[in-house]
Amino acid sequence: MILFLSAYPPRESGLASYTHHLVQSFGEHFDPASLSVEVGALEGNNADKRLYGEEVRYVLNTEDAIACRNLAHTINQDTDIRAVCLQHRFGLWGGGRWGDHVLHFIEALEKPLAVMLHNVLPEPESSLKTLIGAISRRSDYLITHCRYHRQLLHQAYGIAADKLRVIAPGVEVLPQPDREALKEKYRLQGRLVLSSIGSLRRSKGLEQALEALDEIRKEHPSVIYLILGPTHGTAARHEGERYRFQIKDYIFRKGLQKHVAFVNRNLREEEQQDYLGLTDVYLHLSKNNTSGLLRAMSMGCPVIAAPSPITREFVPRQAGVVVEASCAGQYASLAKTFLSNPQLRLNKSRAARAATRQYYWPNVAMGYQDVFAEMIAIRPNYRLPALNADYLSRHTTSLGLKRMPAPAAEEGAACYWLEDNARALLASLQLYRYQPSQLHLTLLQQYLQLICHSQKPDGSFHARLDAQGRPLPPAGTAAEEEAGILALWALGALLASQQPLPEKLNTLARERFARALPQLDGLASLRSMSLAIKALHLYNQQAQDAGIRERVDRLASRLQVQYTAIATREWAWFEKGLSFANTLLPEALLLAWQETGQPQYKRTARQSFSFLLNFMFMEDPLPGTGSPVCQLGCEERFGFSNLPQDVAEAIMTLELFYEASGEELYLEKMRAAFSWFLGNNHLRQTLYNAATGSCCDGLESQGVRQRQGTENLVNYLLARLTLEKYARQHVHQEQPAPERKLAQEGGLAIAPDRPSVPSGNAKVVVK
Repeated sequence: MILFLSAYPPRESGLASYTHHLVQSFGEHFDPASLSVEVGALEGNNADKRLYGEEVRYVLNTEDAIACRNLAHTINQDTDIRAVCLQHRFGLWGGGRWGDHVLHFIEALEKPLAVMLHNVLPEPESSLKTLIGAISRRSDYLITHCRYHRQLLHQAYGIAADKLRVIAPGVEVLPQPDREALKEKYRLQGRLVLSSIGSLRRSKGLEQALEALDEIRKEHPSVIYLILGPTHGTAARHEGERYRFQIKDYIFRKGLQKHVAFVNRNLREEEQQDYLGLTDVYLHLSKNNTSGLLRAMSMGCPVIAAPSPITREFVPRQAGVVVEASCAGQYASLAKTFLSNPQLRLNKSRAARAATRQYYWPNVAMGYQDVFAEMIAIRPNYRLPALNADYLSRHTTSLGLKRMPAPAAEEGAACYWLEDNARALLASLQLYRYQPSQLHLTLLQQYLQLICHSQKPDGSFHARLDAQGRPLPPAGTAAEEEAGILALWALGALLASQQPLPEKLNTLARERFARALPQLDGLASLRSMSLAIKALHLYNQQAQDAGIRERVDRLASRLQVQYTAIATREWAWFEKGLSFANTLLPEALLLAWQETGQPQYKRTARQSFSFLLNFMFMEDPLPGTGSPVCQLGCEERFGFSNLPQDVAEAIMTLELFYEASGEELYLEKMRAAFSWFLGNNHLRQTLYNAATGSCCDGLESQGVRQRQGTENLVNYLLARLTLEKYARQHVHQEQPAPERKLAQEGGLAIAPDRPSVPSGNAKVVVK
């Protein structure tokens, strides 16, 4: 277990919110049996008594130096805690200007320690350098939010570069907001909305924004500027609300009352999302804080940001503008340009959302996990996301599943791909199996309808239909051939389904399958032949037709001949190189063995698949590390392909080999391959978006492909549904822990030990 030491809700602060999201993400993304986290909540003398959740193991009064040292001793004796992660921010610890009491804690701590520095000040005075140096010497790693802070720590504070790590701030995974609906909710219909979020203080630069607003309103009289957040705590202690009154006086003198609105309080998460969701342009006036900036970008706000190394690091040109100098003229000019051009705002909005995808909380949690893996030996298991077909349903029309170009285009640009609807039919059959509902049956019927609509009188298929369901010109003979065989695979799966379906669906699928059979006679591609074997095998599970079995044998013998001609002792494969959809070939031969009983098909299937697995999976230190500890803690990763389709097909092939052999090796590799979608890949980035139910298009060398096509969501669902049976067989039966009460002792609250959580051996486990 990892202990996070931080401010924590119900205490209200940005750091408390940050740690809450981080802890929540660990719980949602990783199986706690393999990687669990708890919290030591930091308090002060004057704090109200707060009721913390069960994840809080300790509560520390940071104004009490003895309590700080006592907590370290207690943690040293706590055998459940393997490492500590301290979230450090100035003002959180007692002991002088910089909070020297933190040293009482870390000097006594004997557990591995990582410290996240949320404040890194430029040009530090000697006492601050001394404090940070002492923290560094007693820590395994110092973590910062940005490359600029890492550079400062190395150059200005003298911290060794190999001790520094960067983990970006986190943002929530949220659906695209409906801006106009939110404006109506807050009675801002017809208004152009500017906003800034964060605590109010003199260093914010608010005067420049208001001076710019005076110019903006002349060109855009409907503009309103929302100033969101309370007065900063330190400022309030020193001067109360004096600065806010001065700002309001300026607003009155300039006659801006109708163009400015204050929300003078800490906003709930939902309120922040709403206000940012209705914002047309976000003004980021801080040169250091990034939380409001990234949250605004994640909600699709075009950004105009104050100049600083940090804002230049986080605001790409496509998503907004970092002004050259903090002056009213630049803010006004840029804001008027943005507000006058809806298409520009739309483009910036899409780019802003795409730019923050790497900062989603699951990715941040994996960043921490990588640091922990350098400190201690861990091998986390991933939680299996809940089944969610909402995205699939939203993009299914009366014609079928539509595919949109990238980036999102007008409705008329959508078209219907046969291969997408064939795979969607396969997925909806599985959805109906595990979650029988009228919705899933309706989806199934719509995808079957599009397959039938795509079939030509001679039994072949159109590969694509336009938005009105009319055939589009073929992209090539091979594409139409493969799409048609995918349709046969889906039809065969429907006929082989064990679920009680309306008989008319079975009759329709049987008729369309029989009509297409002659198209299988002239196949030349190895992958088309392999798909045909899958389709024929499924069809024959019910038909038990000797003619179908002969067709399977003929196709399999051609694969066997190809393998015999190419394979050597060192290269046990059908071709001289590896390409896409490789797993189809050994899978087809294993199915051919099941269909015909020919032992050479089984032998070749096992030899070639064993050869292929050596390329598909890797187990090595995570990028940028090489220590033996990391090698003990690293994960097996699917590494051959960067496309959801290849990963999904690999998982389905692994299932077939597992069911045929009973060898646990295949089940473990199924789980390892699926974790590729959840971030167990070379980028350490999730592809699946649990909030929207969508899946990105794949990985590139430097980042995730941001498009979230329906075809890739279908491939994700096929992979996820393949694991559903095994998730239900291996659900962890966790016993509820007895009720805990926090015992107070000398400024330190100690939680009694809890029963250990049963350990799991699954790569991916269900909640």
